[in-house]
This record gives sequence, structure tokens and C-alpha cells, in this order.
Amino acid sequence: MNVRGRRIAPWIGLLGMVLVFAVWAVAVGRGAAYGISFVAIDAAPLAMATLLSFTLRPTAKAVFSLRAQTTERVAELAAQTAGADEREKQARHLDRLARPMIEKIASGEPLTAAERGECALLEAHLRDRLRAPILSTLELDEAAYSARQRGVEVIFLDDSGTPEQDPAVIASVREAAAHALQEAAGGRVCVRMWPSGRETVASVLVTDAAGTRRTEITADEVEELPRLGTQAVPRAGRPFA
Repeated sequence: MNVRGRRIAPWIGLLGMVLVFAVWAVAVGRGAAYGISFVAIDAAPLAMATLLSFTLRPTAKAVFSLRAQTTERVAELAAQTAGADEREKQARHLDRLARPMIEKIASGEPLTAAERGECALLEAHLRDRLRAPILSTLELDEAAYSARQRGVEVIFLDDSGTPEQDPAVIASVREAAAHALQEAAGGRVCVRMWPSGRETVASVLVTDAAGTRRTEITADEVEELPRLGTQAVPRAGRPFA
């Protein structure tokens, strides 16, 4: 108790023991001193513990403070390392994708129609990674690229505000989005991660000549809404508003 800073309570307990033993000794006719002699020996260890507490307690505080600072520093270094690794990864990805086309443009040679189309696809891919970083981890890059080559307008939106999602939900979103991108021959495919706190986690909207179809992904199940008319969703403005 002394080490924990409760120095008064042990002395109160010792005085209580002295009183009890003194009363008992008087009651049996031995005198108060006889009873006190049984507990007086405990006063010395208690006094030593009280004195040591003035030294041990500040030392313990310093140790705990250093431990907390070390933990905080390790967490900070881990975050910095993870951030540096992610920046290096993104830089390598950007270099792999954009460098050949940038070198081609810098050479001054005129771009062919195919190369201009490739620039448009590259711009859309980089925009997706900036606007919806979580969706870029769904392994949908190839499916989105192929869909855009077929003339499909592909839109990725990430309003979740959280870098991590339930793996089961991510798997459902990946499956629904990949299916929509592979099946689309034209029109528009919009994949959106909804803000956290809503029942709907994500949705996939497909708009083409046949109509409009939306698939909603919740934390518990995947719900596919019925096909609507082509005028049900406007083609201008931000979808899923």
C-alpha cells in the first residue's frame, strides 16, 4: 500500500492492532505493554516501507512514463514506415504505368489515335486510384481497363472514409463489380463505397441500353434491386447522391 501511495492506511491499521492487543492484555491482567509488545515489532518494517515508498514511487512513475513514450514512439515509427512503403509502392506503380507514355510525349513525336486512347485510359485509371483508393485494391484494374476499351464509362467513388473494410464485404463488392464490368458492353458502370454508419456498404449501378440495374451490398447480404427504366437514373451529375 505504501508503494501505491496509500501511506496513512497502514499506520491506521497498525494503531488499530496496538489498541486491540493492549485492550486484550489489560483484560487478561497482563498490562497494556505486554499486548503492545506483540505488534511493536511490525512498526520497523512498516516505517522502512513508508520511507522506501518516497523513492520507489517516483522511480515507478518514471519507468511507466518511459514505457508509454517508447510505445508511442514505436507506433509513430511504424506509421511512418508504412507511409513510406506505401508512397514507394505508389511511385513504382506510377512509374511503371506512366513513364513510357510520358517519355513518348517528351520525345516530341506525334501520338497516334491508339496512343491518345491509351492516354485517356491511363488518366482514368490514375483518377480512380486517387478518387477511390479502396476500390483500387479490389483487383478491378484489368476489368475496368477492358470495360473502358469497350466504350463503357467506368466510375469509382469511395465515400467510406475508412481505409479498412470487412474482408467479406470487400469480397462481395469485388464480385459484384467484376461481374458488372465484365458483362457491360456499353453505357456506364458506377461502383461506390457508401459513407460508414449506413446499412448499405457499397453499390454497383449499371446503366445501358437495356435499362438500369443496381446491386447493393450490405454488411449481411448482397441485395440486387430489380431492373428499372432507362430514365430512372439521370446520366448527368454525381450518381448515388
